[in-house]
Amino acid sequence: MTEVYGGPRRQFVASHAVPPYFASAAGSTLTRPGLARERVDRWQARFVGADSGDEVHRFRGSRGLADFLGTLHVTSTDSAGFDAIVHSRRVGAITIVDCIATPCSVLRSTNEVVEPADAELVLLIPSSGGRLTMPGRPDQTFRAGQLVILSSAEPAEMSVTDVCETVMLTVPIAALGRESAGVLRRLSPISADTALVRATTTFLRRFGQTPSTRVTSERTTDAAQRAVIGLVTSVLAQQSYRAHSLVETTRSIRERTRELVERRFRDPDFAAPDVARELHLSRRQFYRHFAGSGTTPSDVIADRRVAEVRALLTDRPDMSMSEVARAAGFSSTSTMRNRFRDRTGVTPAEFRSQPPGEQWDSEPLGPGEVCL
Repeated sequence: MTEVYGGPRRQFVASHAVPPYFASAAGSTLTRPGLARERVDRWQARFVGADSGDEVHRFRGSRGLADFLGTLHVTSTDSAGFDAIVHSRRVGAITIVDCIATPCSVLRSTNEVVEPADAELVLLIPSSGGRLTMPGRPDQTFRAGQLVILSSAEPAEMSVTDVCETVMLTVPIAALGRESAGVLRRLSPISADTALVRATTTFLRRFGQTPSTRVTSERTTDAAQRAVIGLVTSVLAQQSYRAHSLVETTRSIRERTRELVERRFRDPDFAAPDVARELHLSRRQFYRHFAGSGTTPSDVIADRRVAEVRALLTDRPDMSMSEVARAAGFSSTSTMRNRFRDRTGVTPAEFRSQPPGEQWDSEPLGPGEVCL
């Protein structure tokens, strides 16, 4: 069921749904259908005196759930009790939506994304924490009041676990400059907690909750639009710099790790925690820099020792297996044999027994690879 809400001057139009990226989401079971009257009254009080250019939509029950975001897929654990009230307006090229809704989950699939040239930046400030899922990225969680930045050109699913009030602003990406679309694809949609992000979030929330009667003149509208675009552009630039800095730091940590391993791999007591200590990092911080690389610091050490074993087996046929193990930094011949076989597919003895020129001479195998 859908209905007019807020008086005769505010006409509900079913086809003019909220711009598609409000998500308040699945998980909670309501004790009674719909939104509590007291909470609705507090929420609506902000818009007393708003002019006829504002629109207030109310979506209720299963039919309201289906109409809520047009073509986007919206689900709820209590579809019959679904209830959402949406206040929307425009300030220049910016669409502003202030919404309160019972729990539901909103999915923008690949079928609902728009072309990059027509895409909008979608800024959301929810009153509840929740979860964001995007293809090709790990699931992320956000806190109440945290700024979430999405693009209508990318699929995503967003959810929270409680009745949620959300301020949303949509800005054409074209208005932010050519680089913004590319920057957005590289960044985490959950904004980092910096002074600039906190100030921007506060400004956007207050701006989104200001009735249109207070933003009326063309000069005021232009100034407000410039302020929003300027702040958003600054946040994107800062997040891009932070992401770039993290990549550079990770590259440096990996290079320094290999340098330390090269100097100390012959010490059988040398291990990944020793590298972390020398780099003044906690174990968790240290391993985080190898996430997604397909290897670990321990693998780096083991691979270097295996490479040394291969060189000694080839160049020093006079050395015993125990001598080779000690020279390569392995604590025992059995450890050397297991690591060598894991990475090459043959034991050190089998490798040495092969005729010169027929010994397997490519790089060591990675974890899970098999020598054929």
